[in-house]
Amino acid sequence: MSFNGINVQISLDTFLHFIYAIYLLSKKSSSQCGKGDKRKISVCFFQSRKTTQRIAELEHELAVFQSIRQDLMEEMLYFAVDRQGSIIEANAHFLSSCGFQLHELGQISHHISKKAQNSQHTQAMLDAIRNGEHWHGAMQFIGKDGEDHWYRVIMQPVPVKNSKCLTAYCVEPAQPLSRSLRS
Repeated sequence: MSFNGINVQISLDTFLHFIYAIYLLSKKSSSQCGKGDKRKISVCFFQSRKTTQRIAELEHELAVFQSIRQDLMEEMLYFAVDRQGSIIEANAHFLSSCGFQLHELGQISHHISKKAQNSQHTQAMLDAIRNGEHWHGAMQFIGKDGEDHWYRVIMQPVPVKNSKCLTAYCVEPAQPLSRSLRS
């Protein structure tokens, strides 16, 4: 989110609490508007038509965002990883694709192909996880069957109580990426 040209990161919960507080203030009766009392003046401010309209727009935008996020988590291969590299959440699609149960996954680095572990590309992914930063690219993951599973991944940082985790949305290409990269 950007405010007067300054990027601001707040958690979704904080944002929702802020919107709800503004909503409650906007519902105060106009009889509370008065001169001299700063609290009453701020209540009057939040009753303005433009502010009420903006709140409605932000509520709609938030609802759309939440709907898209939910759809991505349900329809795509999805997992979440904390900044220490532990896979903390995964949907049924991802678990089915790699063959593991969530409790078997542990550290993401333990599932990266030996061939790819020292590559600059993989190191950039692991650095992004440690730093809680956005990353996208191909991930060569060893499934429970011992085979390479290639995923195209987008990892996005999500603030979570004094930290960040990264949510990862991915697809498993129909043909291995190594073959498509050679073409």
